[in-house]
Amino acid sequence: MVRINLIAEEVKSKAEKVDLDKLRLDLQKYVDRECQKVEKQTNDLRNDLRNELDRLRAEFEQHRAKDFMALVDRVAALEKQIKLLHS
Repeated sequence: MVRINLIAEEVKSKAEKVDLDKLRLDLQKYVDRECQKVEKQTNDLRNDLRNELDRLRAEFEQHRAKDFMALVDRVAALEKQIKLLHS
């Protein structure tokens, strides 16, 4: 009989299943909310990196075109000098 009373007291001291289910649902909502925040931050960072990459790519193309035009001008000047030397 004492053992039954001890078990009954132990059961009373345990959290009820309803409380545990509510806690589980609250925890799941919290995890879902935090996962959405992390996903949004990740998407924002990815978009920022994409924009920065596009900017750098455009800047590189501008420098490359500028350098190429400078090279064309130098080659043209050299060709002109070579023609003058042969004349």
